[in-house]
Amino acid sequence: MRKRALESGVMLPNRPPWEEHRGMMPEWISMEERMQRMEKLRDMSPEERDAYRNERYQEMRERAAAMGREMPETPPWKAREEARAAAEAEWKKHQEVIDGMTPEQQAACRAMKRRHMRGGRGGWGPMMHGPGMGRGNPQGFGPGPYGAINNFWSPDY
Repeated sequence: MRKRALESGVMLPNRPPWEEHRGMMPEWISMEERMQRMEKLRDMSPEERDAYRNERYQEMRERAAAMGREMPETPPWKAREEARAAAEAEWKKHQEVIDGMTPEQQAACRAMKRRHMRGGRGGWGPMMHGPGMGRGNPQGFGPGPYGAINNFWSPDY
């Protein structure tokens, strides 16, 4: 088949695509062995479990590197923890700003948020006010080519 493809000017890869990932996943294990692993993990302390998890991740990185693949040095669960901590720090910073505001400033912020959530000009929400909407417009309902006159709620509908 490769020879015929080459004669036609098509270069096939050395391995078919369905075999590309072979060897990346560990071989299937029996249910008994899986239960033994789960029991072993259950008996570990949280620190031991974390060390085991990090060790397994390093083994996966080595297997991936042997196949020419690259994996991040930081495991995904640690990256998520770091991202969560950064987001929490940002929220705390925002809360400090809000706590430093006067009650009038806080009320103004709440009013602006409510207005934004309604879509800016009142009404049912942003989807009723988007461009390209409305009767007479091929895309659907909402303000049409003549503005808000030609919408679903209009008496001339």
